[in-house]
Amino acid sequence: MMSQDERYYSHLQLQTLMNAQPSLEAIEDQIKRNERVKERYNDVMNLLSEDNVGEVSDGYHTFNSLYEQRCYLFAALVNTFKDQSWKSHRHADGQECFGGGWFIVGIDTPEGSYTYHYKDGFWDLFHCQELPIGKKWDGHTEKDVTRLLSLETLK
Repeated sequence: MMSQDERYYSHLQLQTLMNAQPSLEAIEDQIKRNERVKERYNDVMNLLSEDNVGEVSDGYHTFNSLYEQRCYLFAALVNTFKDQSWKSHRHADGQECFGGGWFIVGIDTPEGSYTYHYKDGFWDLFHCQELPIGKKWDGHTEKDVTRLLSLETLK
């Protein structure tokens, strides 16, 4: 048998739980907010999916258009410095670039190599020596793009 204090304490606990329960309307509002958040999340994830990330824009250019412009600019540089340039469908280890469908193109500058990978559809833009396997990577990163400026000393 519960004492009067125990009954009172149990009653307070029950009352607290009942008061803590949100109304049906509050629950429905929370569900709607969660659904809107989920929709926004899915929209962002779809935009950033592998198929769509190229269409992300800064309001002026998409990644796809900038990638294509970089390709044409690098092709112009490679075609100007043909004796220093090369391309291959295989990396130095003999493996196809990204499993196939891509190639690597590089320029050997006075300051070291610089390379890019492109899809096979751009292959014919680059008029340079074709190698059975690409040259060994010298560790260059995007920060070494300024190596390309040293090509000016070769003119």
